[in-house]
Amino acid sequence: MDYKDSSEQGGTQRAVHTDINTVRKNERSIRAMKRLLAVLIVLFVGLSIYVSYPFWLPKLEGVFDKPVSTVTNDGKPAAGNFPITVEENTHIDVIKDELVVSDLHTLIFYDSNGKQRASYSHDYADPSAVVKGKRVLVYDISGTGFSLFNKNGELYSKNADDKILTASLGKNGTAAIVESSDRYPSSASFYNKEGKLIYRYDCDRYITDIYIDDSGKNAYICSFASEDGAIFSQISRVELDDNGEKMVSEKLDCLALACIENESGNINVIGDNRLYTLAEDGSIKTQSEYGGELVSYSLDESCVSVLVKSGGRSGCTLLIASADEASESGCRQVADIKNGVSVTVSDDRVLLLTDTDVYSYAYSGTLAASAHLEKEYKETVYFGSAVYLLGSRGIDKIGFEM
Repeated sequence: MDYKDSSEQGGTQRAVHTDINTVRKNERSIRAMKRLLAVLIVLFVGLSIYVSYPFWLPKLEGVFDKPVSTVTNDGKPAAGNFPITVEENTHIDVIKDELVVSDLHTLIFYDSNGKQRASYSHDYADPSAVVKGKRVLVYDISGTGFSLFNKNGELYSKNADDKILTASLGKNGTAAIVESSDRYPSSASFYNKEGKLIYRYDCDRYITDIYIDDSGKNAYICSFASEDGAIFSQISRVELDDNGEKMVSEKLDCLALACIENESGNINVIGDNRLYTLAEDGSIKTQSEYGGELVSYSLDESCVSVLVKSGGRSGCTLLIASADEASESGCRQVADIKNGVSVTVSDDRVLLLTDTDVYSYAYSGTLAASAHLEKEYKETVYFGSAVYLLGSRGIDKIGFEM
């Protein structure tokens, strides 16, 4: 009987065994490569989304949170402590869950049910009040006195060096007092929440408004001047820790009335005839002409809104833009209405007051809620699922889900 050489048999067996291992190893390598490739694709897509989201996310704003249908409120005024009787030259505002009413002599705090919580007197001939955060700044226009309050009372009272033209307040309690000056067209003095002078800014233009950021470290100053018979405005940024002026914007073809640093890091400027969005360095990114006479405006870090009187005698146009939209294309026309009175940005909505109704719009432009009014009002604020409306003889409260 013939026998194969054992070494030859073993060699053949080893060869077969080696081929099977090689195939299995190749299969494992292919599966591992596929898993690695899948992980790399996921990481690449995730990185792409992260890098590009500032460009596409604003386009989706409001798409998923648009109300399915408009809430129609009954517009029936609340009873009880309402209406609240007021004097002439009264204005209303809100600090969290309390209504703030200021008139020629007093500053009064009411809870949501219209019950008076506190009242503080002042002795200013022509007072004006600014509410921000938890505080109220009351100042005497063309006088020199100013005082800072919260709901517990007066925090301090001081006198400016010169006549007060206007004033602003930051959320952290920093107050900016704009004064006339013999040496400059206007000057601004900044005081911390304890009333200590921390910075003074002398301006070779006329200051119209000041925005103090939430940290209290930076102030954006709106000012205007004339050149060859035409008015132009500029926005300046100053650091209040005495580092001084850090930015002066390009010249703007308008009378700047208000400005704000929005949540996108740009600067929105409300002018008398157009809206500007400026980059951090003060260069112009966009500008949008209103196409009509400015009636009312309101802005916060997330939205700007403008009410413009259009061609008709009583017709108005409502313009709204979120912070990102304003930096891309300016305000968008949202609605045409008759007899518009005022517009207010509040609680992630834009409140529009007309002589017959109050409306609420989402930033996307969707009508979110409405209520028909039994009489005419001139001011409105919102908190606690209700609108508070100031009329000629008193303040009414209307339940308002939006």
